[in-house]
Amino acid sequence: MISILVFLLFIVALFCIFVPILPPGLFVFAGYALYAYHTDFTLFNSLVLIVVGFFSVLSLFVDNVIALIGAKVFKASTLSIIGMFIGMISGFLLGGPIGLIIGILIGAFLGEFVYSTLISRSIIVAMGTLAGYFVGVFTKIMIIGGLILYFVLRVFIFSK
Repeated sequence: MISILVFLLFIVALFCIFVPILPPGLFVFAGYALYAYHTDFTLFNSLVLIVVGFFSVLSLFVDNVIALIGAKVFKASTLSIIGMFIGMISGFLLGGPIGLIIGILIGAFLGEFVYSTLISRSIIVAMGTLAGYFVGVFTKIMIIGGLILYFVLRVFIFSK
């Protein structure tokens, strides 16, 4: 029964990789902590939980930092970055994953256009901001996927 609950937490975490509001690492850490507590810390001791917690927090910071770096590489203005975040959240709330992508593009474009009034520059910044978002998502996939893979291997393959 506990394994089912942990896997539900992991599924939520995988979904949250693409949702800008919810941190997927929180759900992964909750799954590890719940399983460790339920099994009297036989497979996952406190050190493992500390490492999982570190990577969970790291996934949150890395995602946001990479998105900002991607925007800055393309010389995005502060207004463009603010527009990206507003577009990301409102786009996701209005249109799900596709709305999120469109929201990032429109938000970054409008923010940069207000700042520079150059359409070509605004398009480049919007595309660069979107690229930074995708690199951040890929990084989250690697971190969260690695934590889930370690759990599966440790519990179901190497537990004996």
